[in-house]
Amino acid sequence: MQGFMNVKNVGGGYAAWLHNGLPVTVAVPTPPPTPESAAAI
Repeated sequence: MQGFMNVKNVGGGYAAWLHNGLPVTVAVPTPPPTPESAAAI
C-alpha cells in the first residue's frame, strides 16, 4: 500500500496533494454477500 493513512489537519495542502496526483484512501463499501458467494465459502 502506498501513501499515508489517516492524514488529518493538512490545511490547504490537501488541494495541492490531490492536484499532484498523490494517493488518497477512500473507504469503499462492500456489497452484501450474494447466495452464490456465500456458498463458495
